[in-house]
Amino acid sequence: MGQGKRMRETLTINALIVVVVAVVWVGAFKAHDLMLPMTAHTAGIDLIFIPSGIRFFALLIGGVWAAVGVSLGSLFLVGSEFNVRSSAEIVVIAVCSGFSPYVSLVVTQRLMGIDRRLTNLFARDLPVLAFGTAAGSAALHNVLFWVFGLEPAGDMLSSTAAMAAGDFFGSLLVVILLIGVMRLYRHWQ
Repeated sequence: MGQGKRMRETLTINALIVVVVAVVWVGAFKAHDLMLPMTAHTAGIDLIFIPSGIRFFALLIGGVWAAVGVSLGSLFLVGSEFNVRSSAEIVVIAVCSGFSPYVSLVVTQRLMGIDRRLTNLFARDLPVLAFGTAAGSAALHNVLFWVFGLEPAGDMLSSTAAMAAGDFFGSLLVVILLIGVMRLYRHWQ
């Protein structure tokens, strides 16, 4: 296979990851808002946020391209979720939605000694990865919310804790569900 053909295939796969993740992210976000509105703490912060688990796995598998997809999908969500009117703020918050959890995941992976190809990842590592991703992402998000005046400085600690907990519990539920599905699949084979 020629170098050019391989590059085109890689570009096609990466573009597909971006589009699929963007669509799934928006769908998961909207479905969560419809089915679990009682988990809302404040605008943009849920005490159990299932889409964060979907984002967690997308980032784990799709890497930076999944982060681009989450950011792209978030462009459609930010204005309505946070009542942000400035285009610049919408773009910055949308980019943060994809890249703050990605950066947090990469840092947590490195601290845990998990390689980029996930060859040494075990199911028991997933809750720790989910926690690191949730905590780092929540901290970065809430600093940004404070900078844009979407949250008072006095609420940052409680909002960060609530967002981290919601993202972690949402991710943990998705982890448990996926591990259960994988075990059932292996059992049926």
